[in-house]
Amino acid sequence: MSQTKKNKRSISIKLPKNRDLRLEIEPVIAKSKKICEEIQQQLAQHEGLQRVSQQVSEAATKSKSAAKQNSFFSIHRLPGYMFILLLIWSAWWVYYDFVVTPQISIALSDRDTQNIVEVMSGQVGINIVNCNGSSHGLEMLYDKKVDITFVQGGVDFPNQYQRFILPEKELIIFLVRDGLKKHQVKRVCTSVKNQGSHTLSQRCLKVMGMQVTFTHDWPRLVENEEFILPPDVDAVIVVKSMEEKNMAAIRSLVDKGFRFRTVDLGVWGDTKSYLQKIKLSKGYILKNPFAPQMTVQSYWVHRYVVANPHIRTAHVKNIARALYPTNLEISPERESVVNDSLQKADAFTETFIGVAMILMSLFGLSVYSFRQRFNELNTLVSLLNMLQSSKDLHGELDHELRTQYILYLAYCSDLLSIIDIVTGYYAQENSALMFNGFCSTIHQRCSHLKLNIQLKIQHATLK
Repeated sequence: MSQTKKNKRSISIKLPKNRDLRLEIEPVIAKSKKICEEIQQQLAQHEGLQRVSQQVSEAATKSKSAAKQNSFFSIHRLPGYMFILLLIWSAWWVYYDFVVTPQISIALSDRDTQNIVEVMSGQVGINIVNCNGSSHGLEMLYDKKVDITFVQGGVDFPNQYQRFILPEKELIIFLVRDGLKKHQVKRVCTSVKNQGSHTLSQRCLKVMGMQVTFTHDWPRLVENEEFILPPDVDAVIVVKSMEEKNMAAIRSLVDKGFRFRTVDLGVWGDTKSYLQKIKLSKGYILKNPFAPQMTVQSYWVHRYVVANPHIRTAHVKNIARALYPTNLEISPERESVVNDSLQKADAFTETFIGVAMILMSLFGLSVYSFRQRFNELNTLVSLLNMLQSSKDLHGELDHELRTQYILYLAYCSDLLSIIDIVTGYYAQENSALMFNGFCSTIHQRCSHLKLNIQLKIQHATLK
């Protein structure tokens, strides 16, 4: 027992620490040359085995060049580098679009700022910039001073901007001094100059065939209910929501003798997606006094949230829902908002597929560059199979010939081992070869043939 333990200790091998176990091809080449020389000396009459042994030695020598091809920019390394870059790019895209909190500037009028910072806390960084109205907000959007603004229907802006319909609508309010006909109206009060109400009011009055001049006293009327419009003002037209301060201004105008009149825009109004026709029945706006005093026609006007194309659609929706939590709709005339999102997803998919195809092409190219070498090795295995099958020891009684055949088979087994090692060396130097069937096929053929040869030798030895 002690002797056995001593033997076990004597054959133990200490491998160097922190060193990769890599196959060195130089000893294999030297071994193949030595086997070739031994075959020429001991089996000189077997020319077939000699030629095969020389070819195996040449194949082993040729494999040394694989290490020279294993540079930093080798073809088989490029798929790995591209895959790493793809992962980094994908991680950056996910982080930028879904994790990072973007800083977004929003052009808002005073009434739109309610609770937005509290609602959007943690989702996006909000920088609120005050604006006078829709046109002013769009100007800041064009100048890239803000990322998002709120726009009243009737104010034109480029189609490439993202656009969502807000559920809140505004009403075209048209009041005329009692006793005046429409054609008698010459001077009209509206809201801030060149902003949403003023712009749409100009269009509406032009469609109705009215030539007027404008004053812009509506903000003063809203701020002070006691404010009296100049006597030369014949009518008031604004586009406003039915919030309390606007209702108070309407009541003040009705008390001062202004009456609701029909706004008939004809086919022009029916073709505008931001306008929705409505019948205002008696007392629809005010009950005491009744306003309007009879049924008149007017229009609801949609409002939009508009954003630069580079802002994620999800962020635009979140900000819109912060102000208007329900019934957010995609603009029918701006369905490209959804199309843009789909196009971005499609572009990402196409990019991913394109990179995958490039990876597969590089992978295939790196494997193809070794195809000839593997074909040579596979052919050598076939030749050795043919040679070993011709040396059958069964029934051979000549002792000298049996000994020669056993030596012949042993060298065939050694040459198969050299081929197997060279195949593994190729896989070591080019990791892409591990994912095709070349290496495994040659390894399995060599293993099966060596097992067959060993069984032959073992069978002959037993006899």
